[in-house]
Amino acid sequence: MRLLDAGSGLGLETARLAAEHPETLVTGLDRNAELLGIARQRAGPRPANLLWLEADLAAVELPEAPFDAIRTERVLMYATAATASASVKSVAERIRPSVSQWWASTKCSSSLLSGR
Repeated sequence: MRLLDAGSGLGLETARLAAEHPETLVTGLDRNAELLGIARQRAGPRPANLLWLEADLAAVELPEAPFDAIRTERVLMYATAATASASVKSVAERIRPSVSQWWASTKCSSSLLSGR
């Protein structure tokens, strides 16, 4: 299974998910290099199932295989309407075709969005 944490920030949830689900390849993605540096330090020695990726969610080049699950928390609330729309489109294109939904959190509430 492959999971993308889109907008992973300090990586707290990303590292927790990787530790609790060693059979899952977890990718933490954030456009802020400084936050990713902190995330890498906090996670300690990199587990084999944890990958950190610096990229903009709206224009990201991800590994070829699609993701089985995608999470994002308090990311879209900081984006303009156009950027949020491009980000949702980018994420939806990276979901495995058999997956029909993904969770996104805007501000402090969560939303369930259709995948394709």
